[in-house]
Amino acid sequence: MYVPESREHEMLRQSLRRFLDRECPREKVRRWDEEDYYPRELTGKLRELGVFGLTVPEEYGGAGRDIPAAIITIEELSRRYLMTSLVYIMAAFYGAVNVCESGSEEQKRELLPKLAAGELLFAYGLSEPNVGSDLASVETYAEPDGDYFIVNGAKRWCTGAEIADYIFTLLRTDRQAPRYQNLNVLLIDPRSPGVTIEPIKKMGYHGVKTTDVTFDNVKVPKRNLLGGMEMLSKGWVQLAGPALDVEKIEVAAGA
Repeated sequence: MYVPESREHEMLRQSLRRFLDRECPREKVRRWDEEDYYPRELTGKLRELGVFGLTVPEEYGGAGRDIPAAIITIEELSRRYLMTSLVYIMAAFYGAVNVCESGSEEQKRELLPKLAAGELLFAYGLSEPNVGSDLASVETYAEPDGDYFIVNGAKRWCTGAEIADYIFTLLRTDRQAPRYQNLNVLLIDPRSPGVTIEPIKKMGYHGVKTTDVTFDNVKVPKRNLLGGMEMLSKGWVQLAGPALDVEKIEVAAGA
């Protein structure tokens, strides 16, 4: 069913179009694309519009969750310069939506105000060289070590890792647990010792790199486990949603 956009949504579209006409004229965008370049100052200018807060509740410093408005933002940014929409998605969706849905209260209070301000970017570290789209088979492993995890493994198609503040990393935390019940999401700082980021050659999509990321004995605080330690081994539900909680599905099927 088609629902007409509200006056506020139409005003947002017009504001974004004026912004893009001013900051991203077509001749500049053409040059940036040819040079495989993204001007970082654009992110700062985009912050001034307040759009990063559209996926964050007011209590955490956002504008209140308005997902249609956030989608409008992606549409308008993509019409002119795809990299602006990618950077927006890295904050508003990869970061804010996931932390809102699955983060602990401590993580929400620490990360969401910065995400709402466009000050943090998240990259996805999901697929792997030996895995492809079968994400339940990831091989990257986090070994508990006191207050830390020691992470070893590799991720592929990790777009934006070189500009991200955290890599949203799907990995195993239990080698013996059944499939789907041994997964977690760990937020890894790509500047940590032992993280190697290598660009992958690609066609199109210029300005932000698609990369391979390797973790070699990377030390990550346990507090960076998405949802906190009480969510240990519940990463599949965080990734796919409660409707795809395989453990519950299997119990229901056997009943």
